[in-house]
Amino acid sequence: MKRKLVMLGILTGALCLTTACSGKNTPTQETPAAVETQDSKTTEVTQTEAAQSETAAATEKESEKAGETESEAKGSTDMKTVAVEDKIAEQAKVDEQLMAEAQKGYSIEEPFVVVNPYGNSPLTAVAIFNTEEASGVKLLVKGDQEQDNIEGTFAKETTHIIPIYGLYAGKDNEVTFTLDDGTEKTVTVTTEALETSIGNKAEVKTLDDTAYDFSKLTFASCGGDNEIAAYDSKGDIRWYLKISGLPFKQLSNGHFMALTDTLIHPLYYMSGLTEFDLSGKIYNEYSIPGGSHHAMFEMPNGNLLVGSCSTDFSKVEDRIVELDRTTGEVVWELQLEDILNPEDGGSLNRTEEDWFHNNALWYDEATDTILLSGRHVDAVVGVNKTDKSLSWIMGNPDGWTTVDSKYFFTPIGENFEWQYAQHNVTMLPNGNVMVFDNGASRAKATNPDAAVTGDQVYSRAVVYQLNTADMTIEQVWEYGKERGAEWFSSFISGADCIGENDYWITSGGNMFDTENNTYDVSPMNQLSGNVTKQAYIDQVKDDKLVFEMVIPNLVYRSIRASMYQENNPYLDLTVKGQWLGDLGVTQTVEQEVDCNNAVAGDASWSIVQKPFGMMFSGILTSKNEEVQPGFVVLKDEEGNQKIYTLGQMPVKQDDGSTLLNMSATVSSKGMEGKTYHVYIQADGNVYDTGYQVKF
Repeated sequence: MKRKLVMLGILTGALCLTTACSGKNTPTQETPAAVETQDSKTTEVTQTEAAQSETAAATEKESEKAGETESEAKGSTDMKTVAVEDKIAEQAKVDEQLMAEAQKGYSIEEPFVVVNPYGNSPLTAVAIFNTEEASGVKLLVKGDQEQDNIEGTFAKETTHIIPIYGLYAGKDNEVTFTLDDGTEKTVTVTTEALETSIGNKAEVKTLDDTAYDFSKLTFASCGGDNEIAAYDSKGDIRWYLKISGLPFKQLSNGHFMALTDTLIHPLYYMSGLTEFDLSGKIYNEYSIPGGSHHAMFEMPNGNLLVGSCSTDFSKVEDRIVELDRTTGEVVWELQLEDILNPEDGGSLNRTEEDWFHNNALWYDEATDTILLSGRHVDAVVGVNKTDKSLSWIMGNPDGWTTVDSKYFFTPIGENFEWQYAQHNVTMLPNGNVMVFDNGASRAKATNPDAAVTGDQVYSRAVVYQLNTADMTIEQVWEYGKERGAEWFSSFISGADCIGENDYWITSGGNMFDTENNTYDVSPMNQLSGNVTKQAYIDQVKDDKLVFEMVIPNLVYRSIRASMYQENNPYLDLTVKGQWLGDLGVTQTVEQEVDCNNAVAGDASWSIVQKPFGMMFSGILTSKNEEVQPGFVVLKDEEGNQKIYTLGQMPVKQDDGSTLLNMSATVSSKGMEGKTYHVYIQADGNVYDTGYQVKF
């Protein structure tokens, strides 16, 4: 019997909903994302549902059309208004449709199942059915081997909305539901193949089965390609999400958090943070003045401590903010320049703009101390949160000329080494401090000749014992130095404690230059055609390597997490996602731009508007020797101008020209109620985008 499909509009495309259909092993006729059971039943599609589908598809098509930037003739009055993209509003429509399906009385024998309900988590599904009496449900997603089975339990209900996590890609997955009375039903859920840059398969070596926890998966974030994947013990991907993986963390409520998908300043400074579940549903998206990058910590009070930038982006990764969890409001902030001299302690990686490069955060409630990992000063810095004063500096004191020596630790014990370009500062239960010591150069800017290069480079996970009473420091544990250059990671990476004497380590930036035959590769060369990339993810317990996973790409960081947890609501359709916080008022510049003779902008340029602001991006080829200042011009109906800095990243081409990667974000705060014509000044010319935005 030919199955009918209900098509619903979603965030990124069309969503296919279907009941369980006949023939467990029967191939799908109309879509690979289908569900099959042993019993035959066809879903009837009502005219209302069909109309909803057509309307959603038409709306999405028009939205895409409105978001495209096309060339406009000089002086044209046919202005196009940029449509506001609101993924959370679209998500709410999916929630409503799923809740409507839950009222239709599907049975466990013939459940309603949707694969990838929100369009962004392709290895998940949702099953819906009803029982006459309240019953708990046990879920089993069968693994290729028994230890890779994924199981979840759900509370007693009569209406069951069961999220299914842990499906294999491009496969008929066997999923079993079991009620309290022993009633059991197995369905087959078919998924599409994945196309990933992170790698569809990881190489795995398990050296001690007793030390490895098979109930958890390895979540690896590939920040450069905006992907997160969860691997099982065989190295198979069992969950996948296309989202920025910096910083990917699990929250105390079971949800996960990562950066948003909206770039507001190059290279990787995003609008804020996104809180979501494994189904891909967004619960909160936070916009932050100064954006966010790769540092976040959940405070004991539930608030979020976030690594940010100066609000005008004159300096980056040197500002910390605390967000009220429920409102997104900035309730505390620290500008590191207020307590440290940007000229002090510089590493060989330091730049004028990125002088500190904070890549991790930790808060110790017992001492009211925030720990900051400054890659470009080769130091972990302790700051008293209440009075924003400097508590201590853990790192090589060379080059720190304006900080009193009392803030530095004196090494004691044997085999001590300072960390360099470190990542992922963590405080262990006993108060010790753990970092991933990348070991880039292993020299300060004051002594560049001492830099370690070539076959001599190495990275390590290291634990230090700090005594703040007498300001001494002792190295108490390390791993990785013995692995030599082959395990070296000059950037990214992390180290965490997952149990007593049990450490989870990600050497995520391992690169090999085949032309120069070296592992000593700068992050700046990662896109070179002769550089191969991989990541080592290791579990070291009682000083022994018990598990290793090798992923054929760079991995920013990895964590261990279960698909299902006790007392976790998993997917909650009744909760509406929220836009929280704002980007602040975007700073204007004192500039006047003559737009009267503007020429048409390039058709490839993009203007996107979201609830928190307008984003422009485009590419321009320049023949000029030097990059000229660029501006975004918003001209209102009275002819008044607001001028904003246009970010420009120049890339030299083989023909001598320069490719300008242009981007800018204008916050909606303070702009409400007005309509603006959008112009761009770049490379000495003024361009009319042909678009207007209404805030």
